[in-house]
Amino acid sequence: MPKRIKKPLLPPVMRRDWLRRFEEDGLPASEIARSDHYDVRTVRKQIELMLQEREGRETRLLVLRQALERHYADLVSFAEKLDSEMTQSICPRR
Repeated sequence: MPKRIKKPLLPPVMRRDWLRRFEEDGLPASEIARSDHYDVRTVRKQIELMLQEREGRETRLLVLRQALERHYADLVSFAEKLDSEMTQSICPRR
């Protein structure tokens, strides 16, 4: 079996450009591949990878945001409880 030739990695700038042209300009992968002299399978794969990476980032950010919102709500609740207890200890009800 012949040895497989390892292709060089695509620059991230090119991958982002392909994704932009695919999403914003509405160009099909075949046209992007033809204009940049790449195999259409390469372009499709890179666009798919970029979409998956973005989805992963968005998911992680959503989870982090929800955790921070819960933490903030807990802090506010705790601060209100402390304020209530401090008010009661300073000015006890008769």
